[in-house]
Amino acid sequence: MSETRNQRRIREILGEAEPEQDHSLRAQAMDRATSERGPKTLTPWEWEHWYAEHGAPPAHRQPVQTQKSSLLQRLRQRLFGIEKKATPSNCARLPDEDADF
Repeated sequence: MSETRNQRRIREILGEAEPEQDHSLRAQAMDRATSERGPKTLTPWEWEHWYAEHGAPPAHRQPVQTQKSSLLQRLRQRLFGIEKKATPSNCARLPDEDADF
């Protein structure tokens, strides 16, 4: 990669002795292709193929979510063995509303 006249003058004035680095898209693509890091963007089919070959990294796995219940629900479960189905917070219907039909 050749430097411009202004870049050369700045380097000479500041006295920087940094080695020249290639910041071109070609160099970035080669770095991504040869690195051990996983890809950033793929189509859904490419992700399936990539997961089949390499396995899903921990960052891509869904965390196991435990259902949190209130103190009253936990006491009811322990004392009486009764488990009340919770209505989703975004649902306007009652859980037993379909039982009538």
